[in-house]
Amino acid sequence: MGLSKEMFRPKETGADFSNANLGSSERKVSQPFDKLRAGSARSESRMPELLSLILGDKDKAERTEEPKLKRADGFEPFVNPQPSEDTLFVNGYNGNFAQKMDLNRKGVERILKIAHLDGQVFLTTLSPNRQKSIEANPDGSVSGKQFLLFEAKAGEDEKDSPIPLSRVAAVPQGWRIEINDQKLTEELTEKKLGGKELQRTFINMFNGKLKDALRECVWREKFTNEKHNKLKDKLFLTVTSCGGQILGGIAVAINLTPFTYGVFLFALIVGLSSSYIANHTSLKRSTDNILETFLPPLEFDRVGITFAYISIKGRTLVRQTREEK
Repeated sequence: MGLSKEMFRPKETGADFSNANLGSSERKVSQPFDKLRAGSARSESRMPELLSLILGDKDKAERTEEPKLKRADGFEPFVNPQPSEDTLFVNGYNGNFAQKMDLNRKGVERILKIAHLDGQVFLTTLSPNRQKSIEANPDGSVSGKQFLLFEAKAGEDEKDSPIPLSRVAAVPQGWRIEINDQKLTEELTEKKLGGKELQRTFINMFNGKLKDALRECVWREKFTNEKHNKLKDKLFLTVTSCGGQILGGIAVAINLTPFTYGVFLFALIVGLSSSYIANHTSLKRSTDNILETFLPPLEFDRVGITFAYISIKGRTLVRQTREEK
């Protein structure tokens, strides 16, 4: 039997195996890949938007952090400073070169916290006619009502005295520091200073006057009767409590015997006890912790620490604005 070529030829069944009929199955298989490709395309299309958002947030963060960097060193402008609550130092100076100066707010506040002064310290302008000084409120606003009352009293008491370059006065709210900017400028002008050199010298001298005035505030409050009338009592308790301990320590250093050692311990206990009792009466000292209640009522230690801080950490309380350097 012969085999014909027709036997191996596929029969016409009507079934179409073209790509058109296979497209449905291929589409079913390719649908997930199409979705992935579409999602990838959408992601690529949104990439610029996402980058802009990320960069925008970064720029926003940098913009929000920029003021913090400016305040990191603790300086603030003399003119229109940011208002803050519970400040110990109120800057009301509005005299010469005020727009060219920055105040070391962090340093001044730290000095006053160490000193524990009673009330606030106000920085103002001292003019020859005593009429241009203005006192600033803690919220940053300016009001001359109370200050004008203090100025009138100062004018009656010191109208015949020469006007100094700076002056420290006790006020009910604390202390007032006045800088005579007009006289200071006149003295520098007489030395043939002008322009940037005059400005730089004025600010340096202003910084020195402010530091001296802060020292004077601390000294007069702690070691005079200007703010209280208990200096003699504090001095007596301080001498008796510390004197016995010092003498006992000297005796132990010269000849260490059971007797001298017992005397030293007795003087130490009596001194600490008397200081502790005194610090729970009207003669009490300002304290930061319970250990300071065993220190003498006369705060010579606090004055020494404050002066040392001003000399080391507080050397620059006023400087030129960065734009002027």
